[in-house]
Amino acid sequence: MPPLDMPLNLPALARRSDEWSLVAQYLSLADLGRVQSVSSVFLDAVTPRMMERAALALIRQEEDPSVAAGDLRTLRCHPAAQPWADSGFHAAACLASLHHAGRLPVAGRAGERVQHPVESRVRMLDLATRALTRDGRVIVWGQDVQSLLVAKYVVRAGQIMPLTLPDGFRTAAAIPRINSSKHFLRPPPDCWLLMNADRELHYYHTDSRQLVRLPMARSTTPHTVDLSRSGRFVAIATSNTAGPGETRLQCYDRERDQVSLDARISDANLFQISVADDGRLFVGSYTRGYAFSRDGDVTLYSFAGGNHALFRLSPDERFLMRSCSCIGEGNCNDIVLQDLGNGRETRLPRDIPPRTGQSGAMRPESIAFSLLNRLVAIAYEDGALQIFDLRQGAAGSAPVMARGNLPVTGVSLQPHTSFDGFDRVCTVFRQRIGREVTLAMHTMDL
Repeated sequence: MPPLDMPLNLPALARRSDEWSLVAQYLSLADLGRVQSVSSVFLDAVTPRMMERAALALIRQEEDPSVAAGDLRTLRCHPAAQPWADSGFHAAACLASLHHAGRLPVAGRAGERVQHPVESRVRMLDLATRALTRDGRVIVWGQDVQSLLVAKYVVRAGQIMPLTLPDGFRTAAAIPRINSSKHFLRPPPDCWLLMNADRELHYYHTDSRQLVRLPMARSTTPHTVDLSRSGRFVAIATSNTAGPGETRLQCYDRERDQVSLDARISDANLFQISVADDGRLFVGSYTRGYAFSRDGDVTLYSFAGGNHALFRLSPDERFLMRSCSCIGEGNCNDIVLQDLGNGRETRLPRDIPPRTGQSGAMRPESIAFSLLNRLVAIAYEDGALQIFDLRQGAAGSAPVMARGNLPVTGVSLQPHTSFDGFDRVCTVFRQRIGREVTLAMHTMDL
């Protein structure tokens, strides 16, 4: 059998275009970057089309296997990555945007601007903090300047539209203490948990207008609810159901039409609940968190934070977000992200003092994740903003890549932060202008 005619080294392989293209289709984006450092021959051998294929594969792996190239066409790119998008290589443009956003000096400052009010046609009155969203939309109370009617509106990145719900229904109680969002390439279904005048819980899908009563007992006591990302699982925590100091937890599987969990725990201070698409349930009080597996096994967590304690899933359910314990973990205002896939924990430290005149107001109030969960933004009670780079974390702690400040005007800010692409962070917040309190939007360009 004659010996195979194999090239002696990588540069020789790159010069054999037919064979190189067959090999390149199995290389990741990181692999293509490495071979370019081997020889200048690869600078031409690694084509934009190869980069696009590898970039799309990485995005599907990290974000959603169903992502298509067309989903990336409307993604806003970093200006330095625009040539990739103009050439039709939208996946490569996406990751190039991340690269350029991450080139800020560590703890550097980004460009900041404030738009106020958010919308001139509607007088923004207040944030409807009990309505929970995942994708960066903010639900607000507003008054039409012509009709003077007060209604709920949806605000995202400066755009506004009315929130239309079935007559006689309101959003069920969610978790207002620390809100969270993520920039999705394919947003989850637009589903809501609603209650009618009889306090019966319903599932509502805005696109199909489907409204379904859920087989949970009517809630006549304090409660909080959550819906999993796809809308399959519904969870509700109801306090004082069998006596003082007790909370009933129920998890309902809509796909199988059955209750997957019905438990009671001796903790009347539960105020946050989240449920994953695999049926796992997470509930938190002021000092303790409970993680329920699908089999009903419970793992306990202890932490600090009081009324601002955090113990819930991230919007895409990849991380368990929780407050630090202050014992061996760091500052009580730090947040820990626990990757539920590999168990890795990353601390997001509040490493700056309170702003002038805001002593003690250092608690996190909003957390936002970028595409691919590479960057995280946190807005704090005193108006401070910190952007963390999860790619560069060392010793379990993510570095701060940029900082900003919201204008403080003597009112509770109640910030709601979200990413627009990799290089823009938008925060809707309350602001006093004269005698009125209205809503403004702060934008950071990285």
